[in-house]
Amino acid sequence: MSNISNNINKEHIISALQEIDKYGISNSRRSATEYALLYNEKEYPPKYVISIANKYANNEELSSNEFNSIQSRTFLNKLGFNCFKKTGSLKSKFANWLLINGANSYKDYYGNSVEEIEIKLDEINSFFDSRDLFKLNNNIEELKNFLQENIYGVNRENNRVFFEYDKIKGNGRPKAILGKKNYFIFLDEINSINNKNIENSLKQSLTITHKMEFFTHREFELLNKYKGVRSDRANKDLDNTYTELKTAYKKLEYWLNRIQKNVFPNGGKHILKKPTNQANNFDGYLWAKLYPTKKDEKDKWLAITLGLDDDFHFNVKIDTVGLSNNPELLNKYLNYRGDFLKSKIVKRHKSESFNNWEDLILQTVKNIDFLMDFYPEIKKLNDSSSNETSIMKDLKIPKNQILYGPPGTGKTYKTKELAVLISNPNLIYDKNWSVIKRREEIVKEYDRLCEKGQIVFTTFHQSMSYEDFVEGIKPKTENEKVTYEVEDGVFKLISDKAKDNWEAHNKRFEKELAFDSVFSRLKEEWEEDDSIKFPMKTDGNDFTIIGFTNKSIQFKKASGGTNHTLSINTLREIFYDEGKNRPTGVGIYYPPILAYLKKYKPHTDVPTILNNYILIIDEINRGNVSAVFGELITLLEDDKRIDEKESIKITLPYSKDEFSVPSNLYIIGTMNTADRSVEALDTALRRRFSFTEVVPNIAMLTENEMENINLRKLLQTINERIELLIDKDHKIGHSYFMKIESIEDLKQTFKNKVIPLLEEYFFGDYGKIGLVLGDGFIKLKDDEDKISFAKNFTEKYEDAENLREKAVYTFTGEDNWDRNTFISIYEQ
Repeated sequence: MSNISNNINKEHIISALQEIDKYGISNSRRSATEYALLYNEKEYPPKYVISIANKYANNEELSSNEFNSIQSRTFLNKLGFNCFKKTGSLKSKFANWLLINGANSYKDYYGNSVEEIEIKLDEINSFFDSRDLFKLNNNIEELKNFLQENIYGVNRENNRVFFEYDKIKGNGRPKAILGKKNYFIFLDEINSINNKNIENSLKQSLTITHKMEFFTHREFELLNKYKGVRSDRANKDLDNTYTELKTAYKKLEYWLNRIQKNVFPNGGKHILKKPTNQANNFDGYLWAKLYPTKKDEKDKWLAITLGLDDDFHFNVKIDTVGLSNNPELLNKYLNYRGDFLKSKIVKRHKSESFNNWEDLILQTVKNIDFLMDFYPEIKKLNDSSSNETSIMKDLKIPKNQILYGPPGTGKTYKTKELAVLISNPNLIYDKNWSVIKRREEIVKEYDRLCEKGQIVFTTFHQSMSYEDFVEGIKPKTENEKVTYEVEDGVFKLISDKAKDNWEAHNKRFEKELAFDSVFSRLKEEWEEDDSIKFPMKTDGNDFTIIGFTNKSIQFKKASGGTNHTLSINTLREIFYDEGKNRPTGVGIYYPPILAYLKKYKPHTDVPTILNNYILIIDEINRGNVSAVFGELITLLEDDKRIDEKESIKITLPYSKDEFSVPSNLYIIGTMNTADRSVEALDTALRRRFSFTEVVPNIAMLTENEMENINLRKLLQTINERIELLIDKDHKIGHSYFMKIESIEDLKQTFKNKVIPLLEEYFFGDYGKIGLVLGDGFIKLKDDEDKISFAKNFTEKYEDAENLREKAVYTFTGEDNWDRNTFISIYEQ
């Protein structure tokens, strides 16, 4: 438990930072080795900052033994400060190493994740005040000598507290972790890739005279020009190209040998030295593999790759080897890697970045040092003995489904979970995770996929229209003039993304990129240089692009005319099927742009993976489904989608584009049955969606009584009475009760959640609410509290007295509720 005082505020933290600026860090306290607090472009150790801040809040410095580093970072983050992880920390590397190489029996002590192991390493480290065990101080041998003396040698008696901890709480494991069979071996293994030691070992390499000529720009040009061209040694030009690229491979081998010697002297390497593939076509890259250990070379599925590509880049990356027969592992790797151009495990440098071996070798070493932080984690993807498993194994999920149920049953979270399972079926999780940890990981992955565009969330409402959902004409203001343009709706936008991925997967593979990828590159290139010319067949008729909208490309003809636009959707269709272009009118302007797009090539030889895309429609029953979906309702059926036997295409009413729904698009809707029953939904919608009921689940609530109140019995009793008085669609969900920890929490839940729902369900009939909750919550008004009628009319209205006798109910008020009030609901 953290002993950080809650009364420490932002001002106290800033005062602590000012003190550190003025006096520095006390010699008795270690500076941060793994995480730092960033403030005004300066770095500060988070734990030390908390210790000093406590002095300003509570008049004494807080001992670092009272809390751990994770608690300090969490506290600072909540106050709005930024704590970041430094690259390549020794503790993080060792935690990764233990996760892979540590004895299985250790897991009882330190857990099953890097984060849990780091917490234990922090605990161990806290017993050694004179030395940070996870900071090298430029000398591994000095650290090993310190451990030797303090664990096995003369200083052992000076740290009895650690050995008591080791015996009582660690069962001997903390000492073993720091010992010769673990930490000592780890230190020896990382010795060769530690930044300081690497640079020392490279001095001789970098000061020698390199006899091998450095790479030339022409070699990159040849890769770009001849990629995919069939080699023919009888053709002089192609034969010369083959010979030059073979020479480039010799340079790559020299690069490989220098790195292997200095970084992985006990590892392995592999280089093919052939610039053509099995089909005898020129590759668009030259590559070589580095294996950090002999075991990696024997396993032969993961390596560090060095290479040159046709996009004029040097590459240093973590890459797979020979996984064509293991698509499951390949998918795990690709999901981890993500977008090639943005991946943390791919380091790319423009060809002009280096003109000598010294700079290239040094930068390569730094790249590899960075990449090795992630290498053990990726290796775990192939660990069959791991507790990790695929989160969706052989799970059949319908293309269109609706989750329905009463309020508070967890439908929103369920849609997130389903969306993650569908869009990333290879997501792995640890079987030992708690429910809370699993939920956190699901939400984290959901947010990532939303940012990536694979998951889109929308909510239906009474004003939602076809024009919002599919496409419609929308006004826009440009240069103080109102223009009208066809704009895609949320459904068409995600459908086009899914279709683009489907097309790339089924028809392009490694030969071409998906349309969205190349079109994005074109726009990026145009933003840097808007003078790009697109040549027509007739000389002198080049045209230029002058702008982009969501639906079209604005261009300027050679004659200066700017009145026409090109449809992006039409360009997309032509990209995948050039036969669809009509070479008349503006149709003659598509081929030059198409040719420009085709010049973009993939940065990797891995085929496009088919992704699943998900559209979540919250409160789907609140919209006019027939009007919103329009003619698309038919296209949603499984057998009407792209490439199915009864596939259907329609022409959209505004853009006149052809449209069909791809098979990798899923729709998940939610509906609140308290608003509208399933039976009341549009019949066409009911036929095309599967329905899953999400009911209140008392098992989600704690089994333990809270202040003698059994929350499970409480909710079950309330729902049984509601079902009897109304129906099952109006029950109350378990989620309202999941965070209740005190009687005060329960009071607020009833006041703000439960009672307002019951008032809505029973239309203010407090008598029926009383039948559900009992007289602890509802009471009869006393006669003296009743309203009297107008005296001059009472005698004229014959039922006046009878109306005065009518029972009138009122709430008792939260101040009158106690433990027994809630117990009385389920105990009569």
